[in-house]
Amino acid sequence: MCIRDSASGGADTIVFNAAYTITPTSALPNITGQVEINGYTGAPGGSAENSAANPAPFNGTLTVVLDGSSAGASNGLSFVAGSENSVVRGLVINGFSASGIDTTASNLTIAGNYIGTNTAGTAADANNYGVAVKNDNCTIGGTNPADRNVISGNTGVGITISGGDYTGNTIAGNYIGAAS
Repeated sequence: MCIRDSASGGADTIVFNAAYTITPTSALPNITGQVEINGYTGAPGGSAENSAANPAPFNGTLTVVLDGSSAGASNGLSFVAGSENSVVRGLVINGFSASGIDTTASNLTIAGNYIGTNTAGTAADANNYGVAVKNDNCTIGGTNPADRNVISGNTGVGITISGGDYTGNTIAGNYIGAAS
């Protein structure tokens, strides 16, 4: 794994040079700065974005897993004030007792992930909620095949937008509830 710190004050970038399974033993710290987390950089030649046209099956290959089964009562990734305009791509996020991704920051992009499934995206490996959005202008999925998420198998809801009168959120092109 490599973290590229932006010297110009822009977003940091987290990329992966191999397949990883990250299994925290406690809650991860909140994300307080703008970051792009790109799991598609893992296992060169092994990870691949989805290219299947809808409604064809998802044909992406994800090799970076964030497994919350040992993290106790926690979210997977928690984006808070200061992390606006962050991006999460190409991760498998499963096993968290709260949300796989939780955001109170605005303008978050969540694209091309498996959330609440196994590494193949074919069977449940539940979080409580898949994605919990508590702010404006977040994008979950998209119309480009590479942007679609598989959000399924979670014990609560797949995606929730709650806690206020939030506007400008977009949920598009995802496979929701596809794995059992």
